[in-house]
Amino acid sequence: MPISTNTNTVTLKLISGRRYVVTSNGGTLTIETDQNATDFEEGIVEDGGRYEFLTASLSTVAEVKFTPSASGVQWQCLEIK
Repeated sequence: MPISTNTNTVTLKLISGRRYVVTSNGGTLTIETDQNATDFEEGIVEDGGRYEFLTASLSTVAEVKFTPSASGVQWQCLEIK
């Protein structure tokens, strides 16, 4: 589980067409996807919460951006199988 040291955005390449779950502790986490060169807010994971989403992209890989609200936020993104 990554622990943020600041509020810098982390970009992960996730496989398109698969379901993922994101959890966050110690602060909120904003999730954005890149659609046609425009960032689209997918959702916000509240402190202690979880968020499920399905990646969708014209290619086989979707770039998903995660931005913590503060340093010290523990979060993870896992594929649901």
